[in-house]
Amino acid sequence: MDATTILAAVGSLVVLLGAAARLPAAAAEVVRACVVLIEAAAELRDVWRKSSNFVHERAQQHEKPSPELS
Repeated sequence: MDATTILAAVGSLVVLLGAAARLPAAAAEVVRACVVLIEAAAELRDVWRKSSNFVHERAQQHEKPSPELS
């Protein structure tokens, strides 16, 4: 192995180790983003259910005959 190959290998190793050192922080950031996304999806689901129940209740109120029409 000549000096150029050794220097290239050492340089590559430095770059790879630097990238590997940033992986845990990047993975933690992805997990935090997923937690926020899951919380937002749960909130959307809750609002959707509440609005669906409201619409269903309103529809049932309109189906009942009013006392003055009987």
